[in-house]
Amino acid sequence: MDQLITSEFSKSTNRRIGKFFLFLAGVSLGLTVWAFTVDRKFIDSAIAVRGVVIAVEKSDTLPTIRFTTLYAEQITFRPKSRNLLEQFSVGETVEVFYLKTAPNEAKLNMASHLWSGTEISGVFFVILGILGVRTVRGSMTWGPLKQTRITVGGG
Repeated sequence: MDQLITSEFSKSTNRRIGKFFLFLAGVSLGLTVWAFTVDRKFIDSAIAVRGVVIAVEKSDTLPTIRFTTLYAEQITFRPKSRNLLEQFSVGETVEVFYLKTAPNEAKLNMASHLWSGTEISGVFFVILGILGVRTVRGSMTWGPLKQTRITVGGG
């Protein structure tokens, strides 16, 4: 008589893991709402001006930008977020959003720059939500934890 040993989590353990994923999805949903509020507040309060790309690094996707505030202050900044699909060239004119109280924290008027916090936390929410629902329903399992002996063959 042959015996096989399989290793997997029990169904109740899988449900607990799924519920934990759903809890984390709820936390990331809260972070997404918070990030949306912060990003929306920035956009509503920002001043829009034109800036010029003065340097570009990393395959033309990481620009250094200079702009002049409404108070004639010259600001040079590098965006904190970037999209590998966006290409920049030296001398290119771009629209910049900045806050009067913090002009060095400027952002480009592009969705990937203005909404980066919301996008990142939203992606985590979706992934954790899918993992949680699929695990609770039993269509996704995690292991190993419990060993089960299966008798194969007859005798």
